Amino acid sequence: MLSLVSLLLVFGGNPFYEDAKPIEASSIGHDYVLIGELGVPLGEVIDIVGQIHEHQPEHHKDSKYLEVYVEQIGDEKLEVERTITLWDPDKDDLVGKSFRMLVIEDAHYELLHIPNLSSEDENPGRQSIATGLKILALLNPVEFTLGPSLFRPGDTIAITSVEATSPNFKVPDTVIVRGRYALESRQSAKLSLFVTQTKTRDSVEVQPGQKKAISQGEGEFELRLMIPQDGYLHVSFYPAESGQAFGGVYFGTAEQMKRIRDWDLSYYFKD
Repeated sequence: MLSLVSLLLVFGGNPFYEDAKPIEASSIGHDYVLIGELGVPLGEVIDIVGQIHEHQPEHHKDSKYLEVYVEQIGDEKLEVERTITLWDPDKDDLVGKSFRMLVIEDAHYELLHIPNLSSEDENPGRQSIATGLKILALLNPVEFTLGPSLFRPGDTIAITSVEATSPNFKVPDTVIVRGRYALESRQSAKLSLFVTQTKTRDSVEVQPGQKKAISQGEGEFELRLMIPQDGYLHVSFYPAESGQAFGGVYFGTAEQMKRIRDWDLSYYFKD
């Protein structure tokens, strides 16, 4: 169980959500399991498919708000559609449309009653937490061009589809890449989606969903990245512990791949 104070530590550590405000609730003394209506921790990035609709409460004719009819979470289609309030009032232009989107479930907290601790007040503290969705990115299938690639014998990476917030593959687009791999040169490795930076060499924090641990053999992958720096995207094999990439493939727009078509990737073969 986590306290309400811990709730804000969870929010504060999420790189996608920086507007969390502390909840001063130390006098209440109640604990909460911080799970939202979609079954994941509040503040965690969720990949969903849903439709956005406008809702008008029956008893409040002058009040309208948006809802998301959640049809799919990740790759799992829901047997029963879930309806959740959308806390993004500026999304009116999306009403009636279905999207794949990255969202977080956020909580609004309201203190209904504070017990008087200096008297014999037996009324417990009462509080209300309402959850709703915030959209981080709307994703659509985009065209992509494969660029330079190089692999060790028996290793391959085949990109089969790309979804993104725009077809430009630039900062700050969010990109989801799917495909298949074969790994023969090692017992285990990490499959990663990275950007080869072209304007800076600044270190950037690894994002959730950017890496996948794999074992020797064949399999499918899905990797996600919010592009942090200018450069060229690639999916590559890396040693399971740490070290230099040992095989990979670049992808992007046709113009981007034209610029790097002569890149030398022989460093993939250096141990």
